[in-house]
Amino acid sequence: MNDNEVVLLGDDRPNVASVAGKADEAAGNGCEDGNDTEGGVTPAPAQAVELAVDEKGASDTERGTRERESAEVIEERLLGDGVFDDNFLSLKEDAGEELLAEILTLYISDGEETVGSLAKLCEPADGCDLEEVQKLVHRFKGSSLNVGVAQICECCMDIRRLCVEEKKEEVRDKIASLGQTFGRTKADLEAYLESISRRKRKKAT
Repeated sequence: MNDNEVVLLGDDRPNVASVAGKADEAAGNGCEDGNDTEGGVTPAPAQAVELAVDEKGASDTERGTRERESAEVIEERLLGDGVFDDNFLSLKEDAGEELLAEILTLYISDGEETVGSLAKLCEPADGCDLEEVQKLVHRFKGSSLNVGVAQICECCMDIRRLCVEEKKEEVRDKIASLGQTFGRTKADLEAYLESISRRKRKKAT
C-alpha cells in the first residue's frame, strides 16, 4: 500500500489524518440492476421524443430539488436511504465541515477513476481479470467505508464474493450495477457539497 492510499485497515472509524493528507495533496462519485424498457415495447419515434423530453424534465426537476436542499436535509435523506451510514457521521464530527468537503471531493474523483478501471478490466470478450478486479474493489470498499458510503461498500463486497466464486459473467453484471449506483451516489454527494458551499457563500455576504 502506498502513502496515498485512502483505505482503513483494522479499524471501522475513518482515519482522518490519512485521508486529510491525500485531500491536501489533491488540492494543489446495495447494487441495483438497470431496468429495461417497460413491457419490452420500443416507442415510436414521436413517442420516443416525448418520453425523452419528459424524462429530461423530470431529471432536471429532481436535480433542481436536490440543489435547493440544505446540507442537513440531504444528510438526513441519505442516512435514511442507506446511502450513508454511521461512519459518515463519525467522519463529519472528526474532520469538520471544511475538511469533510475536501475528503468527499477526493472520494468522488477516486471513485470515478476506479469505476472506469473496473469497466475496462471486463471489456475483453474472454471475461474479467478477476484478480485485478478483487484488488480494485477491496480498495474501493475501504475508501467507501472511510467516508461512510454504505451502498458502495455492499456493491464491492458482492463483486469480491463473485470473484472468489469465479463467476465472470455475474462479476461483469455487478460491475455495471456498481457504475449505476456510484453515478447516483456521486450526484447526491455533489448536491451535498453544493449545499455546503452555498451556505458558506451566504455567511460571507
